[in-house]
Amino acid sequence: MPSPSEIEEIIVSFIVETLAAAERNEIDREDNLIVDGILDSISIMRLIAHLETELDFKIPPRDLISSNFMTIKAMVTYLSSKAGTTP
Repeated sequence: MPSPSEIEEIIVSFIVETLAAAERNEIDREDNLIVDGILDSISIMRLIAHLETELDFKIPPRDLISSNFMTIKAMVTYLSSKAGTTP
């Protein structure tokens, strides 16, 4: 499993390059990506599918809750906890 900083880079790169939802310098680790309109339900599912592929890790349905995917920081914390690394 990649380090927390590598996980963060995977997330930010996907948002910027694939979704074209924001510029890299516009995204803060603690921005609420849903409220700020950077991610919607479809883009969240695309991001989750991308993370599962990139990290070779299946996210269980019970973990698909907004608190795990609301911010970049929350995603990194969640994914790092599953990998046993510290964000």
